[in-house]
Amino acid sequence: LYISKKIIGYEVATSPSRLPLPVIVKDDNTMTNQPDFDIKSKGQISKEFIDRNILTFNQASIFVRQLTYGRNADKNNLASVFTDNCGTCSTKHALLKKLADENNFEKVKLIVGLFKMNKKNTPEISETLHKNQLEFIPEAHCYLKFEDQIIDLTKINSKPTDFLDDLIE
Repeated sequence: LYISKKIIGYEVATSPSRLPLPVIVKDDNTMTNQPDFDIKSKGQISKEFIDRNILTFNQASIFVRQLTYGRNADKNNLASVFTDNCGTCSTKHALLKKLADENNFEKVKLIVGLFKMNKKNTPEISETLHKNQLEFIPEAHCYLKFEDQIIDLTKINSKPTDFLDDLIE
């Protein structure tokens, strides 16, 4: 949705530490208002991306979006997103916020919102809601905000409209 470069191909190479290294191929379709910067920091998270040949915030966003949704073994260690090869809305977006902070890019904000999780936005819980005669349950959701845009990289097909109408203010 807010990604200005797409991954066209994905290859797996072997690094010295035996972790898979994605090779990102970019195309020329760019969109406006997408945060982007070159990763230059020597910080831990920046190094993790650079070690995988991910050299811009935009590429990092694409990489994170394509990771499987799943709980991390150690949610207090953001690098676990790399070792677990997955993440939740919290760990994926916190990882990108940390990357932005390490590179002194302060325009990216990490947001935690409370939304009405219901059968429309989360079909997997329909039966539970029905059994308990509930229309929704309140649920936290993390995402990024850049200028006036909401960026949700939780899953490959995530988009802000999935939860915006159900935000509890």
